[in-house]
This record gives sequence, C-alpha cells and structure tokens, in this order.
Amino acid sequence: MSIFTAKYIFTKEAIQIYAPAAPGVFGLYDSDKIAIYYGKSDYDLKKELFKHVAGLKGPCTKMALYFNTEIGGSPGKRLKGLLEEHKRVFENLPRCNQQN
Repeated sequence: MSIFTAKYIFTKEAIQIYAPAAPGVFGLYDSDKIAIYYGKSDYDLKKELFKHVAGLKGPCTKMALYFNTEIGGSPGKRLKGLLEEHKRVFENLPRCNQQN
C-alpha cells in the first residue's frame, strides 16, 4: 500500500524533473527513507511539492531529504489509506502529519 515509486532527493531541481503536474499523492522521507509526511494534490503534485520544499507548508516538511509521487484519480482516498497503513505499522502517523 505504500508509495513504491522511486525516491528522489528533495530539491527544487529534482521536483522540476521528476514530479508530475497531475493529481495524486506524495511521500516525504528522512535520511533513512522513513516517511515523515504523506500528502496529496487534487490538481498538481509538482506545485504542492514546491510549496513544501520552500517551507510554505511549515518547517517540518521542509526538512525532508527524499520524496516520491504516485498519480491517481482519488488522492484523498489514497492518502487516507497511506496514513492508516503507516499508523498500523508504526503505531502512529508520520511525524509531520501529526502536526496537522
């Protein structure tokens, strides 16, 4: 159920190259590639990730080192599933999702 696409370094340059301008979900990860945040965009993953890397969504997600994405037509439903799975495995939400 996790996002199984390749993980990229969380930089503006990598987002520009690898993030799609499409609806879907994304993961942000720490140095051990453990999820610190799962998010969604109903319109444009690239724009949403640019907000996070710039710190416009708060300091927690700006600290991510890696990201990945998954495009799809029901981002809200998929995000709910990702959060439920993470809570089941790790007994809590990703640390940056806990702050929201």
